[in-house]
Amino acid sequence: MKKTTKLLSLLLSFLMITTMIAALPITADAATATSIKINYTSLTMTAGTSFTLKATISPSNATNKNVTWSSGNTTVAGMASGGVVKAKKAGTATITAKTTNGKKATCKITVKAAPAPTGVKLSASTLTMTAGTKYTLKATVSPSNAANKTVTWSSSNTTVAGMAAGGVINAKKAGACTITAKTSNGKKATCKLTVKAAPAPSGIKLNASTLTMTEGTKYTIKATITPTNASNKNVTWSSSSPYVAGMGSGGVINAKCPGVCTITAKTSNGKTATCKITVKKCTSEFNEAFETEVVKLINAERTKRGLAALKKDSGAVKAAHVRAKELLRSFSHTRPDGRNFYSAADDLGVDFRAAGENIAYGYDTPALVVRTWMNSQGHKENILSTKFTKIGIGCCSDGETYYWLQFFLG
Repeated sequence: MKKTTKLLSLLLSFLMITTMIAALPITADAATATSIKINYTSLTMTAGTSFTLKATISPSNATNKNVTWSSGNTTVAGMASGGVVKAKKAGTATITAKTTNGKKATCKITVKAAPAPTGVKLSASTLTMTAGTKYTLKATVSPSNAANKTVTWSSSNTTVAGMAAGGVINAKKAGACTITAKTSNGKKATCKLTVKAAPAPSGIKLNASTLTMTEGTKYTIKATITPTNASNKNVTWSSSSPYVAGMGSGGVINAKCPGVCTITAKTSNGKTATCKITVKKCTSEFNEAFETEVVKLINAERTKRGLAALKKDSGAVKAAHVRAKELLRSFSHTRPDGRNFYSAADDLGVDFRAAGENIAYGYDTPALVVRTWMNSQGHKENILSTKFTKIGIGCCSDGETYYWLQFFLG
């Protein structure tokens, strides 16, 4: 009985130990790569194509499956991330896949030269265009993996139609010609082109039929010719009274003196459009537009002679305005109170080492007064003097006559 009890105790102890062992967690050792295999050991490709190789690392539970790819001849075949082989030119190269612990696998790549073009086809075999327009022809070289898909374009008559890069046809004048696309190995395709003359202008329209301007200002009026593909879109501008408003190139209206005139735009074949211009007198104390133009004209004269431009200076402008108003009372370089002209700058606290003054009256435009000053030796010397660096202009009116004053400082 005692032996049986002892045997049962031993059996229970064994079962408890077995259960405890079974309950313990099982930990596997980290697996390292033991080998690597590429899905191809050799591969034939054509230059210009790509192919993705795949690498398999063993064991499957390897902790690090990173692979580094390389090519033994990158001029023949290069490698991109993810095992992408890029075939470049004829030859052989060995592609290697390498694990982080140095296991390797290789694939021999044989690259064949891409085929030469066997033909070229255009998107149109005949085409009709209007002079002055453009059209892009498209060329398709076959086979699609041809070694060189470069196409050279030419026109049999460049006076009728010229060719630009990318197959762009520039239709120039009425006539016919043949457009040719040629591959690098001489394969050709042609398109017969007929160019029709562009229509003559059928009308012209201005963006304004009436305009009110202030003397001394400018405005650019725009002309639109119909149809949009008219053969000649040149416009000639004219004014019924250039004294009131003159015309510059590109439809620029120069309002000169109070009055009314008509601006006319005329096409090459005689179609016309008009705009009625009313020029009003400047009502401000000083004509700033005229003053700005005088500075521009003076600096143009200095630039032609290689001299530095004069800078419009606020102090000089204030002194010029004081003196311009004084000219209405006494047209003289001596001020109404008997002092010299440059005392106007002193009164304003303007710092200077040299000063000069030009005066005039009776001239209706900046161009006229500057031309007169440039034709007078004393006035011209002031304008072109190197001792002056700053300028202010005064332009005012007594209601009938303009009075002009240039105040130079250095």
